[in-house]
Amino acid sequence: RLKCLIRKLESGMHRLSTKYEKCRSAKVLIESKLDKSSREVQYLYEKANVREQTLKQGEMKILEKDREIRLLELKMSDAHRTVDVLEKRLTIGVNLDKRM
Repeated sequence: RLKCLIRKLESGMHRLSTKYEKCRSAKVLIESKLDKSSREVQYLYEKANVREQTLKQGEMKILEKDREIRLLELKMSDAHRTVDVLEKRLTIGVNLDKRM
């Protein structure tokens, strides 16, 4: 009777040992997958940060170019006004010369 109990206990221990090893193997596999996923997420965050930084730099360049365009448009407008004034003066001067 004692031998029967010992065999049952040993059988139970063997089943538990096998189950433990399966669980341990599954844990190692899950940890490996989790580590891989973690590295992938870190890579994606780094990539996203680089893209965000590039986007911000591009937006700043666009704003800078917009300011340059506005400044050049103002200068061009001022140059047109100057030309108009000079043309009017020249026309007035020519008309005065014709009268004399």
